[in-house]
Amino acid sequence: MEVALDQLIEQLTKAEERRAFVGLTWFRDRFLVAECTHEWVRNSETVRLLLNRAIKRQLIRTSKVHNPNSPSHPTTVIRLNRGHRRFRADATGQTSHFIPIQIRGGSISTTVLDDRDY
Repeated sequence: MEVALDQLIEQLTKAEERRAFVGLTWFRDRFLVAECTHEWVRNSETVRLLLNRAIKRQLIRTSKVHNPNSPSHPTTVIRLNRGHRRFRADATGQTSHFIPIQIRGGSISTTVLDDRDY
């Protein structure tokens, strides 16, 4: 199932490159069927489970946008959560559990070195 999940993520990456936003239904029912040749795409239940797993693991984020064709039914939009540790790779290509945070001012190492008396 992990291989299929990786393949799903790869397909969403391709869809994001082509569109400003990716609707969940469009991605599931049209894009995957037309673009993806993997066996799991033929089983709608497997696709649903993979999408749910990716959303639950926070690999994919969802949000709602206004639907001009049906204002009472907003469109669910999906996108990769590029901040997730799974997508953060170091120079060797290995994913890292370390996620740097932004702080005001200069780097902490510069501050420490400037404060030292030599």
